[in-house]
Amino acid sequence: MQQPQVASLFPPEWTNDEILERAKQVQKLGIERGLQYRCVASGEFLRIGLLQNPFRADIMQKKPLKEQRIVEIGCGFGIDVRYLIRQLGVSKDHVVAIDVAPAFIELGYELFQDKEAVESCFHVKSVGDEDFVSFVRDKFSGNPVDVVLAFQVLHTIPQYNEKVVKDVFQLVAPAKGVFMGTTIGIREDREEPRYFHRQGVARIAHTQQSITRLLKQVGGFHRVKTQFLERNIASDSKEWTAENTETSPLAFIAFVE
Repeated sequence: MQQPQVASLFPPEWTNDEILERAKQVQKLGIERGLQYRCVASGEFLRIGLLQNPFRADIMQKKPLKEQRIVEIGCGFGIDVRYLIRQLGVSKDHVVAIDVAPAFIELGYELFQDKEAVESCFHVKSVGDEDFVSFVRDKFSGNPVDVVLAFQVLHTIPQYNEKVVKDVFQLVAPAKGVFMGTTIGIREDREEPRYFHRQGVARIAHTQQSITRLLKQVGGFHRVKTQFLERNIASDSKEWTAENTETSPLAFIAFVE
């Protein structure tokens, strides 16, 4: 495992070897069920996105995290949700986790063996749905949303980038909340992102300028901070470059508003 906090999210009697073996089984099942995402193929799902983000302290400036209402978009197997609940003390009633793929959520239960304990937090939903904002608000009974998280999500949904940031702004604006996440990025000085394909599926790679412009001019956010993360994920340049286009290696951009 790549972060020591990960083991604490599993049943305490499990050894590291048992956790890794279960993760490999779930990884295999995920690929078989069509989860063609690099986080699955690479084992990246065993990383806690919140701990990788350099801006995590920004979401605790107003009040303790355990008192905030939190939405995670594209929750995948749900490792961050479990970290929020089990390590940071966030109430299950204050967490809404959403993914468009039922297989992610079901295999998350399989991975952690905890469906009964956390099922109320997870929901199959697309950010592309017209009722996305009202759906989230209903889950919190109309109470304001303090934090929206989106770790490694925006680059997988280029068709919904603008809708997502507009919807998130609607969700967090009443509470003057925070939108935080990571997305695939390129170290180029340009205003526009790059579009590419991975395994025939459209993807988007933002620059620092394009993600800032997306959040401010499209979403309506006023202050935006971005930072390239040191870890370069471009281990396979053939897989991670735009088709028929020369481009810089891809990396992660962390962002927060």
